[in-house]
Amino acid sequence: MITIYRADERHHVHGRAHDHWRTFHPRGPGDPLAGGFGVLAALDEDRLGPGERPQRQSTVDGELVTYVRAGALAVLDSRGASGAIHAGEFRRTVAHPDLRHGVGNASRTEWAHAFQLSLAAPGLPSGLRADQRGFAIAEHGGRLCVVASPDGRGGSLRMHADVVILAATLAPGQVVAHGLTPGRAAWVHVVRGDAALGDFTLTDGDGAGVTDERTVTVRARAATEILVCDLIEPTPPRPRTRSRPGSLAG
Repeated sequence: MITIYRADERHHVHGRAHDHWRTFHPRGPGDPLAGGFGVLAALDEDRLGPGERPQRQSTVDGELVTYVRAGALAVLDSRGASGAIHAGEFRRTVAHPDLRHGVGNASRTEWAHAFQLSLAAPGLPSGLRADQRGFAIAEHGGRLCVVASPDGRGGSLRMHADVVILAATLAPGQVVAHGLTPGRAAWVHVVRGDAALGDFTLTDGDGAGVTDERTVTVRARAATEILVCDLIEPTPPRPRTRSRPGSLAG
């Protein structure tokens, strides 16, 4: 089954030098995706103007995974930890509701484009060191590359949450498939592009939850970049369904 969440359904805050989009924002009474998709509590997209430095407080007890698609981010939290994340790099760090994260554009001349995934994993020590790594296009071009996982497979970032995060950059016509074991689900997010997921077409900013399937198959209709989260299937009540079981198997 596929649950579609269109880009224009996201919560959007537009500013002169900062555009912010949040998936899983309440869209009405009883919205089943208001609190996230399983342990994926939030998926945010930010475009930051030169020198822009918004302050943000964690709303999840667990981990944050930040991906910088373009430009560079300067990061600083209330513990004094600091660093920089450059284009093509992913960073995993611990999040707590009482911990403030400053994420700003490291450049005074160029815009930055970044994504942040918030993952519920209560009880983690706040002193855990951040983990960061860049992935070359050769690693995710035309195929799904594991960028974060509980066992750190293939040199990926080591997660404490039971989540595997994958990334792929696809040329038109390329197809990638990811198998799901029983009890697992997936969230697919289109960073950019135009892709087919089952009977649905997804474009920039669209997302989709996949449950009760053995395989997630994505076919690029144009140059496309995607993120995929493999996680424990969300507990009932299920999100609204827009396809029949079996539409992704292949």
